[in-house]
Amino acid sequence: ALGMMISLSSTACVVQLLIKNTQLDSIYGRNSFAVLLLQDVAVVPLLLVTLALSGENGPGQSLFLLGRTVVLGLGMLAAFYFIFNYLVPRLLNLQTWSNNRELPILLAIVMALGSAWAAHQAGLSPSFGAFLAGLLLAESPFATQIRADIGSLRTLLVTLFFAAIGMFVNPLWVFRNPVPVISMVLLIVIAKPVIVYGIVRALGFSSGMALATGVCLGQIGEFSFVLAKTANLSGVIDNDLFRLTVSVAVLTLLITPYLVISAPALASWAESLKPLFGTRRKKLPSMPETTGMESVSIQRPILIIGFGPAGQRVAEVLLPHCGKQILILDVNPSNAQWAEGLGLQFHIGDARQADVLEHVRIRQAEAVVITLPDPDAVRHIIHLCKSLAPEVRLFVRSRYHIFKWELFMAGAERVVDEEAQVGQRLAEEVLIDVKNRQAESVMPGEDLDLKSQE
Repeated sequence: ALGMMISLSSTACVVQLLIKNTQLDSIYGRNSFAVLLLQDVAVVPLLLVTLALSGENGPGQSLFLLGRTVVLGLGMLAAFYFIFNYLVPRLLNLQTWSNNRELPILLAIVMALGSAWAAHQAGLSPSFGAFLAGLLLAESPFATQIRADIGSLRTLLVTLFFAAIGMFVNPLWVFRNPVPVISMVLLIVIAKPVIVYGIVRALGFSSGMALATGVCLGQIGEFSFVLAKTANLSGVIDNDLFRLTVSVAVLTLLITPYLVISAPALASWAESLKPLFGTRRKKLPSMPETTGMESVSIQRPILIIGFGPAGQRVAEVLLPHCGKQILILDVNPSNAQWAEGLGLQFHIGDARQADVLEHVRIRQAEAVVITLPDPDAVRHIIHLCKSLAPEVRLFVRSRYHIFKWELFMAGAERVVDEEAQVGQRLAEEVLIDVKNRQAESVMPGEDLDLKSQE
Protein backbone atom coordinates (compact mmCIF):
# COMPACT_ATOMS: atom_id res chain seq x y z
CA ALA A 1 0.00 0.00 0.00
CA LEU A 2 2.82 2.38 0.83
CA GLY A 3 4.52 1.59 -2.48
CA MET A 4 1.36 2.47 -4.41
CA MET A 5 1.08 5.78 -2.56
CA ILE A 6 4.63 6.97 -3.15
CA SER A 7 4.66 5.81 -6.77
CA LEU A 8 2.08 8.43 -7.78
CA SER A 9 3.32 11.90 -8.73
CA SER A 10 1.49 15.22 -8.90
CA THR A 11 -0.17 15.90 -12.24
CA ALA A 12 -1.63 19.24 -11.08
CA CYS A 13 1.74 20.65 -9.98
CA VAL A 14 4.11 19.22 -12.57
CA VAL A 15 2.00 19.90 -15.68
CA GLN A 16 1.25 23.45 -14.57
CA LEU A 17 4.96 24.12 -13.97
CA LEU A 18 5.96 22.59 -17.30
CA ILE A 19 3.41 24.78 -19.10
CA LYS A 20 4.55 27.88 -17.23
CA ASN A 21 8.18 27.22 -18.19
CA THR A 22 7.21 26.25 -21.78
CA GLN A 23 8.77 22.80 -21.30
CA LEU A 24 5.70 20.62 -21.80
CA ASP A 25 6.70 19.91 -25.41
CA SER A 26 10.29 19.07 -24.51
CA ILE A 27 11.38 15.44 -24.49
CA TYR A 28 11.41 15.15 -20.71
CA GLY A 29 8.17 17.16 -20.54
CA ARG A 30 6.39 14.68 -22.79
CA ASN A 31 7.86 11.75 -20.87
CA SER A 32 6.70 13.20 -17.55
CA PHE A 33 3.22 13.97 -18.87
CA ALA A 34 2.86 10.43 -20.25
CA VAL A 35 3.75 8.88 -16.89
CA LEU A 36 1.45 11.25 -15.01
CA LEU A 37 -1.42 10.49 -17.35
CA LEU A 38 -1.06 6.75 -16.88
CA GLN A 39 -0.82 7.18 -13.11
CA ASP A 40 -4.11 9.10 -13.06
CA VAL A 41 -5.81 6.35 -15.03
CA ALA A 42 -4.41 3.74 -12.64
CA VAL A 43 -5.91 5.35 -9.53
CA VAL A 44 -9.15 3.37 -9.66
CA PRO A 45 -7.45 -0.07 -9.97
CA LEU A 46 -5.06 0.92 -7.18
CA LEU A 47 -8.02 1.76 -4.96
CA LEU A 48 -9.45 -1.71 -5.59
CA VAL A 49 -6.11 -3.29 -4.75
CA THR A 50 -5.96 -1.29 -1.52
CA LEU A 51 -9.39 -2.58 -0.52
CA ALA A 52 -8.27 -6.12 -1.38
CA LEU A 53 -5.25 -5.73 0.92
CA SER A 54 -7.58 -4.84 3.76
CA GLY A 55 -9.27 -8.23 3.47
CA GLU A 56 -12.71 -6.71 2.92
CA ASN A 57 -12.85 -8.15 -0.59
CA GLY A 58 -11.59 -11.57 -1.54
CA PRO A 59 -9.69 -12.26 -4.78
CA GLY A 60 -12.84 -13.20 -6.67
CA GLN A 61 -14.76 -10.17 -5.50
CA SER A 62 -11.81 -7.89 -6.27
CA LEU A 63 -11.59 -9.24 -9.82
CA PHE A 64 -15.33 -8.77 -10.22
CA LEU A 65 -15.11 -5.16 -9.03
CA LEU A 66 -12.15 -4.51 -11.32
CA GLY A 67 -14.01 -5.91 -14.33
CA ARG A 68 -17.10 -3.91 -13.42
CA THR A 69 -15.01 -0.77 -13.15
CA VAL A 70 -13.42 -1.36 -16.56
CA VAL A 71 -16.82 -1.96 -18.22
CA LEU A 72 -18.41 1.10 -16.60
CA GLY A 73 -15.36 3.20 -17.40
CA LEU A 74 -15.49 2.22 -21.07
CA GLY A 75 -19.22 2.96 -21.12
CA MET A 76 -18.65 6.42 -19.66
CA LEU A 77 -15.82 7.01 -22.11
CA ALA A 78 -18.08 6.17 -25.07
CA ALA A 79 -20.89 8.36 -23.74
CA PHE A 80 -18.61 11.33 -23.05
CA TYR A 81 -16.97 10.95 -26.44
CA PHE A 82 -20.34 11.16 -28.17
CA ILE A 83 -21.41 14.17 -26.11
CA PHE A 84 -18.20 16.18 -26.44
CA ASN A 85 -17.42 15.41 -30.08
CA TYR A 86 -20.86 15.28 -31.69
CA LEU A 87 -23.60 16.77 -29.53
CA VAL A 88 -21.89 19.80 -27.96
CA PRO A 89 -20.16 21.04 -31.18
CA ARG A 90 -23.50 20.91 -33.02
CA LEU A 91 -25.15 22.94 -30.28
CA LEU A 92 -22.39 25.54 -30.19
CA ASN A 93 -22.47 25.89 -33.99
CA LEU A 94 -26.07 27.10 -33.89
CA GLN A 95 -26.25 30.74 -34.93
CA THR A 96 -28.14 31.79 -31.80
CA TRP A 97 -25.70 29.97 -29.50
CA SER A 98 -22.35 30.61 -31.19
CA ASN A 99 -22.39 34.32 -30.26
CA ASN A 100 -23.02 33.60 -26.59
CA ARG A 101 -19.63 33.77 -24.87
CA GLU A 102 -21.01 32.65 -21.50
CA LEU A 103 -22.48 29.41 -22.85
CA PRO A 104 -19.15 27.48 -23.21
CA ILE A 105 -18.28 28.36 -19.60
CA LEU A 106 -21.61 27.06 -18.32
CA LEU A 107 -21.27 23.91 -20.42
CA ALA A 108 -17.78 23.27 -19.07
CA ILE A 109 -18.99 23.57 -15.46
CA VAL A 110 -22.02 21.36 -16.11
CA MET A 111 -19.82 18.76 -17.83
CA ALA A 112 -17.35 18.67 -14.94
CA LEU A 113 -19.98 18.38 -12.22
CA GLY A 114 -22.19 16.07 -14.27
CA SER A 115 -19.38 13.66 -15.11
CA ALA A 116 -18.28 13.50 -11.46
CA TRP A 117 -21.89 12.83 -10.39
CA ALA A 118 -22.35 10.17 -13.11
CA ALA A 119 -19.18 8.37 -12.02
CA HIS A 120 -20.28 8.43 -8.37
CA GLN A 121 -23.70 7.04 -9.29
CA ALA A 122 -22.00 4.25 -11.23
CA GLY A 123 -19.90 3.31 -8.21
CA LEU A 124 -16.71 4.85 -9.54
CA SER A 125 -14.53 7.61 -8.18
CA PRO A 126 -15.93 11.11 -8.93
CA SER A 127 -12.41 12.26 -9.75
CA PHE A 128 -12.20 9.50 -12.35
CA GLY A 129 -15.36 10.80 -14.06
CA ALA A 130 -14.09 14.37 -14.01
CA PHE A 131 -10.75 13.19 -15.36
CA LEU A 132 -12.41 11.44 -18.32
CA ALA A 133 -14.57 14.48 -19.06
CA GLY A 134 -11.60 16.84 -18.93
CA LEU A 135 -9.52 14.56 -21.12
CA LEU A 136 -12.14 14.46 -23.87
CA LEU A 137 -13.10 18.11 -23.52
CA ALA A 138 -9.45 19.09 -23.96
CA GLU A 139 -9.47 17.48 -27.41
CA SER A 140 -12.41 19.58 -28.61
CA PRO A 141 -11.85 22.79 -30.63
CA PHE A 142 -13.53 24.80 -27.85
CA ALA A 143 -10.92 23.86 -25.25
CA THR A 144 -8.66 26.88 -25.81
CA GLN A 145 -11.37 29.48 -25.26
CA ILE A 146 -12.85 27.58 -22.31
CA ARG A 147 -9.43 27.47 -20.61
CA ALA A 148 -9.06 31.22 -21.03
CA ASP A 149 -12.57 32.01 -19.79
CA ILE A 150 -12.41 29.84 -16.66
CA GLY A 151 -8.82 30.76 -15.74
CA SER A 152 -9.76 32.61 -12.55
CA LEU A 153 -12.25 29.92 -11.53
CA ARG A 154 -9.64 27.22 -12.12
CA THR A 155 -7.16 29.06 -9.90
CA LEU A 156 -9.75 29.29 -7.12
CA LEU A 157 -10.65 25.60 -7.29
CA VAL A 158 -7.01 24.47 -7.37
CA THR A 159 -6.29 26.68 -4.36
CA LEU A 160 -9.21 25.19 -2.45
CA PHE A 161 -8.08 21.69 -3.40
CA PHE A 162 -4.57 22.11 -2.07
CA ALA A 163 -5.83 23.99 0.98
CA ALA A 164 -8.03 20.98 1.77
CA ILE A 165 -5.02 18.71 1.34
CA GLY A 166 -2.96 20.86 3.67
CA MET A 167 -5.58 20.48 6.39
CA PHE A 168 -4.65 16.80 6.65
CA VAL A 169 -1.23 17.76 7.98
CA ASN A 170 -0.64 18.06 11.71
CA PRO A 171 2.36 20.43 12.20
CA LEU A 172 2.85 19.33 15.82
CA TRP A 173 3.18 15.71 14.73
CA VAL A 174 5.78 16.73 12.11
CA PHE A 175 7.83 18.64 14.70
CA ARG A 176 7.70 15.70 17.07
CA ASN A 177 8.82 13.20 14.39
CA PRO A 178 11.46 15.03 12.31
CA VAL A 179 13.67 12.02 11.64
CA PRO A 180 11.15 9.79 9.83
CA VAL A 181 9.66 12.78 7.96
CA ILE A 182 13.00 14.13 6.71
CA SER A 183 14.28 10.65 5.92
CA MET A 184 11.24 9.78 3.83
CA VAL A 185 11.33 13.16 2.03
CA LEU A 186 14.95 12.57 1.05
CA LEU A 187 14.11 9.02 0.00
CA ILE A 188 11.33 10.25 -2.30
CA VAL A 189 13.28 13.16 -3.77
CA ILE A 190 16.41 11.08 -4.42
CA ALA A 191 15.39 7.44 -4.86
CA LYS A 192 12.33 8.06 -7.01
CA PRO A 193 14.21 10.11 -9.66
CA VAL A 194 16.95 7.46 -9.68
CA ILE A 195 14.42 4.70 -10.40
CA VAL A 196 12.75 6.76 -13.13
CA TYR A 197 16.17 7.59 -14.56
CA GLY A 198 17.01 3.91 -14.94
CA ILE A 199 13.67 3.12 -16.61
CA VAL A 200 13.87 6.03 -19.07
CA ARG A 201 17.49 5.22 -19.92
CA ALA A 202 16.50 1.61 -20.60
CA LEU A 203 13.92 2.93 -23.09
CA GLY A 204 16.67 4.54 -25.15
CA PHE A 205 16.67 8.19 -24.05
CA SER A 206 19.78 10.20 -23.25
CA SER A 207 21.09 10.53 -19.72
CA GLY A 208 20.09 14.20 -19.57
CA MET A 209 16.49 13.59 -20.61
CA ALA A 210 16.23 10.60 -18.26
CA LEU A 211 17.51 12.62 -15.30
CA ALA A 212 15.20 15.56 -16.08
CA THR A 213 12.20 13.21 -16.30
CA GLY A 214 13.06 11.63 -12.96
CA VAL A 215 13.51 15.00 -11.25
CA CYS A 216 10.10 16.20 -12.49
CA LEU A 217 8.45 13.11 -10.98
CA GLY A 218 10.27 13.29 -7.63
CA GLN A 219 7.26 13.92 -5.37
CA ILE A 220 4.10 12.29 -4.02
CA GLY A 221 0.96 13.30 -5.90
CA GLU A 222 -2.49 14.48 -4.90
CA PHE A 223 -4.13 11.12 -5.63
CA SER A 224 -1.86 9.58 -3.00
CA PHE A 225 -4.06 11.28 -0.41
CA VAL A 226 -7.03 9.33 -1.75
CA LEU A 227 -5.13 6.04 -1.46
CA ALA A 228 -3.80 6.93 1.99
CA LYS A 229 -7.25 7.83 3.30
CA THR A 230 -8.74 4.63 1.87
CA ALA A 231 -5.92 2.52 3.33
CA ASN A 232 -6.28 4.21 6.72
CA LEU A 233 -10.06 3.77 6.91
CA SER A 234 -9.81 0.12 5.86
CA GLY A 235 -7.09 -0.63 8.42
CA VAL A 236 -4.24 -1.34 6.01
CA ILE A 237 -2.09 1.42 7.57
CA ASP A 238 -2.30 2.93 11.05
CA ASN A 239 -2.71 6.59 11.97
CA ASP A 240 1.02 7.27 12.36
CA LEU A 241 1.84 5.92 8.91
CA PHE A 242 -1.07 7.91 7.48
CA ARG A 243 0.23 11.14 9.06
CA LEU A 244 3.75 10.37 7.84
CA THR A 245 2.56 9.79 4.25
CA VAL A 246 0.44 12.95 4.18
CA SER A 247 3.17 15.09 5.73
CA VAL A 248 5.80 13.84 3.29
CA ALA A 249 3.43 14.36 0.36
CA VAL A 250 2.84 18.00 1.30
CA LEU A 251 6.56 18.67 1.81
CA THR A 252 7.50 17.10 -1.52
CA LEU A 253 4.81 19.19 -3.24
CA LEU A 254 6.43 22.31 -1.77
CA ILE A 255 9.78 21.20 -3.19
CA THR A 256 8.35 20.34 -6.63
CA PRO A 257 8.62 23.84 -8.22
CA TYR A 258 12.35 23.94 -7.49
CA LEU A 259 12.80 20.45 -8.91
CA VAL A 260 11.00 21.22 -12.17
CA ILE A 261 12.85 24.52 -12.62
CA SER A 262 16.20 22.80 -12.10
CA ALA A 263 15.42 19.99 -14.58
CA PRO A 264 16.95 21.69 -17.70
CA ALA A 265 20.16 22.55 -15.84
CA LEU A 266 20.47 19.02 -14.48
CA ALA A 267 19.86 17.64 -17.98
CA SER A 268 22.70 19.78 -19.38
CA TRP A 269 24.97 18.69 -16.55
CA ALA A 270 24.21 15.01 -17.15
CA GLU A 271 24.87 15.40 -20.88
CA SER A 272 28.24 17.03 -20.14
CA LEU A 273 29.22 13.98 -18.05
CA LYS A 274 28.24 11.57 -20.79
CA PRO A 275 31.82 11.03 -22.11
CA LEU A 276 32.82 9.78 -18.64
CA PHE A 277 30.22 7.02 -18.77
CA GLY A 278 30.14 6.29 -22.48
CA THR A 279 27.23 6.50 -24.87
CA ARG A 280 25.10 3.40 -24.59
CA ARG A 281 21.76 4.85 -25.54
CA LYS A 282 19.96 3.74 -28.63
CA LYS A 283 20.02 6.12 -31.57
CA LEU A 284 16.60 7.33 -32.50
CA PRO A 285 15.81 7.53 -36.22
CA SER A 286 16.53 10.95 -37.69
CA MET A 287 14.76 12.76 -40.46
CA PRO A 288 16.64 12.87 -43.78
CA GLU A 289 18.33 16.16 -44.50
CA THR A 290 17.02 17.90 -47.58
CA THR A 291 17.77 21.12 -49.38
CA GLY A 292 15.70 23.50 -51.42
CA MET A 293 12.70 25.64 -50.65
CA GLU A 294 10.18 22.84 -50.90
CA SER A 295 12.00 20.67 -48.39
CA VAL A 296 12.63 23.27 -45.70
CA SER A 297 12.15 21.67 -42.28
CA ILE A 298 10.12 23.88 -39.92
CA GLN A 299 11.02 22.92 -36.38
CA ARG A 300 8.65 25.35 -34.66
CA PRO A 301 4.97 25.97 -35.37
CA ILE A 302 3.57 28.78 -37.49
CA LEU A 303 0.48 30.37 -35.93
CA ILE A 304 -2.24 31.79 -38.19
CA ILE A 305 -4.67 34.12 -36.38
CA GLY A 306 -7.89 34.49 -38.32
CA PHE A 307 -9.10 31.81 -40.70
CA GLY A 308 -11.25 33.64 -43.20
CA PRO A 309 -10.47 33.57 -46.93
CA ALA A 310 -7.10 35.28 -46.37
CA GLY A 311 -6.09 32.88 -43.58
CA GLN A 312 -7.21 29.88 -45.59
CA ARG A 313 -5.10 30.99 -48.53
CA VAL A 314 -2.08 31.43 -46.26
CA ALA A 315 -2.57 27.89 -44.93
CA GLU A 316 -2.91 26.44 -48.44
CA VAL A 317 0.36 28.01 -49.57
CA LEU A 318 2.29 27.08 -46.42
CA LEU A 319 0.90 23.56 -46.11
CA PRO A 320 3.37 21.87 -48.53
CA HIS A 321 6.29 23.49 -46.70
CA CYS A 322 5.17 23.28 -43.07
CA GLY A 323 2.72 20.40 -42.86
CA LYS A 324 1.39 19.83 -39.36
CA GLN A 325 3.47 22.66 -37.92
CA ILE A 326 0.64 25.08 -38.75
CA LEU A 327 -1.67 26.12 -35.90
CA ILE A 328 -4.95 27.94 -36.54
CA LEU A 329 -6.57 30.30 -34.02
CA ASP A 330 -10.00 31.72 -34.80
CA VAL A 331 -13.20 32.62 -32.95
CA ASN A 332 -15.49 31.18 -35.61
CA PRO A 333 -16.26 27.48 -34.93
CA SER A 334 -17.61 26.96 -38.46
CA ASN A 335 -14.05 27.13 -39.83
CA ALA A 336 -12.89 24.18 -37.73
CA GLN A 337 -14.17 21.54 -40.15
CA TRP A 338 -12.36 23.10 -43.10
CA ALA A 339 -9.09 23.26 -41.16
CA GLU A 340 -9.39 19.72 -39.84
CA GLY A 341 -10.01 18.54 -43.40
CA LEU A 342 -6.49 19.75 -44.22
CA GLY A 343 -5.10 18.03 -41.12
CA LEU A 344 -4.38 21.34 -39.35
CA GLN A 345 -4.66 21.97 -35.62
CA PHE A 346 -7.57 24.32 -35.04
CA HIS A 347 -8.19 26.21 -31.78
CA ILE A 348 -11.27 28.29 -31.09
CA GLY A 349 -10.31 31.32 -29.06
CA ASP A 350 -9.88 35.08 -28.94
CA ALA A 351 -6.30 36.09 -29.73
CA ARG A 352 -6.78 39.27 -27.70
CA GLN A 353 -6.47 37.22 -24.50
CA ALA A 354 -3.04 36.32 -23.16
CA ASP A 355 -4.15 32.90 -21.86
CA VAL A 356 -5.27 31.89 -25.35
CA LEU A 357 -1.96 32.90 -26.94
CA GLU A 358 0.00 31.10 -24.25
CA HIS A 359 -2.00 27.92 -24.79
CA VAL A 360 -1.21 27.88 -28.52
CA ARG A 361 2.51 28.17 -27.61
CA ILE A 362 3.15 31.71 -28.83
CA ARG A 363 6.65 31.63 -27.29
CA GLN A 364 7.63 28.62 -29.39
CA ALA A 365 6.20 29.90 -32.68
CA GLU A 366 8.46 30.40 -35.68
CA ALA A 367 6.16 33.14 -36.97
CA VAL A 368 2.68 34.55 -36.41
CA VAL A 369 0.45 35.48 -39.35
CA ILE A 370 -2.40 37.86 -38.48
CA THR A 371 -5.09 38.02 -41.18
CA LEU A 372 -7.82 39.85 -39.25
CA PRO A 373 -9.32 42.91 -41.03
CA ASP A 374 -9.99 44.99 -37.88
CA PRO A 375 -6.97 47.32 -37.38
CA ASP A 376 -7.72 47.94 -33.68
CA ALA A 377 -7.87 44.22 -32.94
CA VAL A 378 -4.69 43.65 -34.96
CA ARG A 379 -2.78 46.35 -33.05
CA HIS A 380 -3.92 44.85 -29.74
CA ILE A 381 -2.81 41.38 -30.81
CA ILE A 382 0.57 42.68 -32.00
CA HIS A 383 1.26 44.33 -28.63
CA LEU A 384 0.15 41.20 -26.78
CA CYS A 385 2.29 38.89 -28.94
CA LYS A 386 5.36 41.06 -28.44
CA SER A 387 4.81 41.25 -24.69
CA LEU A 388 4.55 37.45 -24.42
CA ALA A 389 7.19 36.55 -27.03
CA PRO A 390 9.42 39.52 -27.97
CA GLU A 391 11.42 37.47 -30.49
CA VAL A 392 8.47 36.17 -32.50
CA ARG A 393 8.14 37.38 -36.12
CA LEU A 394 4.80 38.95 -37.00
CA PHE A 395 3.36 38.99 -40.54
CA VAL A 396 0.27 41.18 -40.62
CA ARG A 397 -2.51 42.01 -43.05
CA SER A 398 -3.44 45.70 -43.40
CA ARG A 399 -6.99 46.04 -44.67
CA TYR A 400 -6.51 49.74 -45.53
CA HIS A 401 -3.42 51.62 -46.65
CA ILE A 402 -3.71 54.29 -43.95
CA PHE A 403 -3.11 51.69 -41.21
CA LYS A 404 0.03 50.19 -42.73
CA TRP A 405 2.55 52.33 -40.84
CA GLU A 406 0.60 52.10 -37.59
CA LEU A 407 0.97 48.33 -37.71
CA PHE A 408 4.70 48.68 -38.42
CA MET A 409 5.06 51.00 -35.45
CA ALA A 410 3.09 48.56 -33.27
CA GLY A 411 5.77 45.93 -33.83
CA ALA A 412 4.99 43.97 -36.99
CA GLU A 413 8.00 42.83 -39.03
CA ARG A 414 6.06 42.55 -42.33
CA VAL A 415 2.81 44.26 -43.30
CA VAL A 416 0.96 43.34 -46.49
CA ASP A 417 -0.96 46.39 -47.69
CA GLU A 418 -4.18 44.97 -49.08
CA GLU A 419 -5.12 48.09 -51.09
CA ALA A 420 -1.66 48.33 -52.62
CA GLN A 421 -1.67 44.64 -53.47
CA VAL A 422 -5.13 44.90 -55.04
CA GLY A 423 -4.05 47.92 -57.08
CA GLN A 424 -0.95 46.16 -58.33
CA ARG A 425 -2.89 43.04 -59.17
CA LEU A 426 -5.56 45.02 -61.04
CA ALA A 427 -2.88 46.80 -63.06
CA GLU A 428 -1.31 43.44 -63.96
CA GLU A 429 -4.70 42.12 -65.10
CA VAL A 430 -5.25 45.23 -67.25
CA LEU A 431 -1.87 44.85 -68.96
CA ILE A 432 -2.44 41.14 -69.56
CA ASP A 433 -5.87 41.78 -71.05
CA VAL A 434 -4.61 44.61 -73.32
CA LYS A 435 -1.73 42.49 -74.50
CA ASN A 436 -4.03 39.57 -75.31
CA ARG A 437 -6.49 41.77 -77.24
CA GLN A 438 -3.69 43.39 -79.23
CA ALA A 439 -2.36 39.97 -80.15
CA GLU A 440 -5.82 38.86 -81.29
CA SER A 441 -6.40 42.02 -83.38
CA VAL A 442 -3.24 41.60 -85.45
CA MET A 443 -3.96 39.27 -88.41
CA PRO A 444 -1.28 36.91 -89.66
CA GLY A 445 -0.98 38.72 -93.05
CA GLU A 446 -0.74 42.11 -91.41
CA ASP A 447 1.94 40.78 -89.16
CA LEU A 448 4.01 39.75 -92.23
CA ASP A 449 3.52 43.17 -93.90
CA LEU A 450 4.66 44.92 -90.76
CA LYS A 451 7.76 42.74 -90.57
CA SER A 452 8.60 43.36 -94.24
CA GLN A 453 8.26 47.14 -93.79
CA GLU A 454 10.58 46.96 -90.84
